[in-house]
Amino acid sequence: MQVTQRQSVIGFLGLLIVGGLIVLTFQILSHESLDQVLVTCVGLIVIGGLLIAYWRGWQHAPHAVVVIVTLLITASLEEPFLTEQVTFAVLIPPVIALVFTRPAWVIGSAAVVLLGLIARAQGVGVYMDPITVVLYIMVVGGMVLARFVLETTSQAAERARRVAEETARALEQANAGLEAQVVARTAQLQARSDEQARLMAEQAQLLDELERQQATIRAQSMPVIPVSATTIIMPLIGTLDTDRLRHLQREALRALENLSARQLVLDITGVSVVDSPVAQGILAVVQAARLLGAEVMLVGIRPEAAQAIVALGLDLHDLRTYRDLASALRSAVPTNGVR
Repeated sequence: MQVTQRQSVIGFLGLLIVGGLIVLTFQILSHESLDQVLVTCVGLIVIGGLLIAYWRGWQHAPHAVVVIVTLLITASLEEPFLTEQVTFAVLIPPVIALVFTRPAWVIGSAAVVLLGLIARAQGVGVYMDPITVVLYIMVVGGMVLARFVLETTSQAAERARRVAEETARALEQANAGLEAQVVARTAQLQARSDEQARLMAEQAQLLDELERQQATIRAQSMPVIPVSATTIIMPLIGTLDTDRLRHLQREALRALENLSARQLVLDITGVSVVDSPVAQGILAVVQAARLLGAEVMLVGIRPEAAQAIVALGLDLHDLRTYRDLASALRSAVPTNGVR
């Protein structure tokens, strides 16, 4: 349990009052002299008043207690002589000074008691026992040393408390700075996250737009041109990759079905490269169109395209090929109205 200086002072003042009441009771029961009873009553009243004053904030009350008790003890001892039977009452002022004040007050209160007794004796019958005086000085010296130790410990504790408070303030400031850094870093991360989300949304929008543009380009690069009630032309331009070949097959079959066409003219004059995969994809379109009952005419085959088609080893005896689009239209069957 931790006891403060204020609590110790109040507690000791209360102990003095209780002890004084006990002494007063014994004095009354033992029919002590009226002077002794009056001194005890005055002491109780003064100490009680000082206790109330200290309780209400008067910080000099402990010093006043030391002074008053020292004077009362010095004036009230019946035997004003230093003898071998010295009373313990002479130790009360140093003890009170030990609890309430600094080491100088302990020495001062002991000296006042000693000098007061000598003064009261007035040089008559004073028995100066050296052993008693030495013992008294030793006890007071021990009190002084105890007070020094107590003050040293208190000062060390006070320094430790101040260091702890300063450390706590430094830690609080460091925590505040760290919290500010965390808040700032969180805000930065949130801003980056929002920016990344915005960029991802823009990227997704661009990808969607690109996909629509590619779909438009695919549709425009593979137009379906009806030239008669039964004949349609699909001119192919650019590079034919796997996606465009699938798109070609899908659009060709849809046009044959929707337009009820019987002849499909595939113009590959604008195709930049016709290798084996492209040739195989075109022939797949030819075969699928035949399954729908349509005839396919291939226009614009170059030598390298012919070599790629031959390398596949497919049967081409039913595939009609033409050098240019005009030749294909002139040789179209009479059912399409073009010769």
